[in-house]
Amino acid sequence: MSPCTGDELDGSRGTWADEASLSFSYQWLWCDGAGIACQRIPTDLVAMAEGPDPSPPYVLAPLDVDRTLKLRIYARNAGGETAVVDSSATPPVRRRPRATAPIMTASPWLATATSPPRAGQRMTATLGSWDDDFTDYHYRVQWWRCDASGQACAAITDSEFARREGPAPYDITEADVGSSIRAQIMVASFDYAKRTTQFTDATPAVEPGGPPRLETGPFLMVGGNGRATVRVGAGPADVGDVLSAAHGRWALADPGLYSVRWMRCDRAAQSCVRMSEVATPDAPAEQRWSYRVQTGDDGRSIRAEVVAANRLGSVTAQTPAVKVGAEPAGAAASGGGSSATDGKTAVQRWTSPAPRSPPPSAA
Repeated sequence: MSPCTGDELDGSRGTWADEASLSFSYQWLWCDGAGIACQRIPTDLVAMAEGPDPSPPYVLAPLDVDRTLKLRIYARNAGGETAVVDSSATPPVRRRPRATAPIMTASPWLATATSPPRAGQRMTATLGSWDDDFTDYHYRVQWWRCDASGQACAAITDSEFARREGPAPYDITEADVGSSIRAQIMVASFDYAKRTTQFTDATPAVEPGGPPRLETGPFLMVGGNGRATVRVGAGPADVGDVLSAAHGRWALADPGLYSVRWMRCDRAAQSCVRMSEVATPDAPAEQRWSYRVQTGDDGRSIRAEVVAANRLGSVTAQTPAVKVGAEPAGAAASGGGSSATDGKTAVQRWTSPAPRSPPPSAA
């Protein structure tokens, strides 16, 4: 009969010649289903035991499921010689069937970028917390469209049971406007024999959406070369500096759907060429939102183009450009600052007679 999680494993060293002169120690091993490929169970899970017997017993846990286990015995004589013997393997460990349905310890809930939610946004349902390890449960999420009070609901989507480790998403559509949304979380034991269901609270009524709307424009930060990172407001950047793009503030944008494209421009930032489109969702954040100024940028300017999107469209906005390197000899210097605005974000422009001056602090 296969052992189950929660069972205790005990063992014996067997019988040895001249046992009184020997010392013994013991180590539990994880092996594959055939009991062949074995490795020591990490000591943070079970320490090596010493003495006449492998005490205390080893309690089987979810990490042992589908493995076999062996007990390794080390016998040492007074001369320091050691003999190593492994026990036979157990049958594969199984999960213990639940006697009751899963028990909720924290309720599931819904999350959106705004409240009330709007068409075009992505909503996620957290699974809540349950009284057993996530690996022992299967989850199923069903979305419901209800009236504005959260009653009179009809199923929107259905899904098969699956092992879930994170939130389940739903893209809100125009068909949801005026309705509230709920999610039904169904949880089953590993063998599907015991199940339970829990509904989330209903959202407020969904409001109309649209493509993202810019509220505060994107901007650049500059740092590196041994200096602190500050917001770009004036003065040039140097080769080796690191520029970082901030996407600004948008209404209706999906937080997971921002992207950035870096642009190399002429000194006046009138003619620009995209250097790359590092907008892949799986790229590291520093590759998507930071750029180290190159030697080929000297005498030019750099800006970033930010794309904000949701399920109903996307909108592009550019940061102010930052010049790279000191002004060429003989270039006119204003010695002060001027500002232009597009109605959303101020674009600071100034030149300095000094080859390099620190930029003013961000507001």
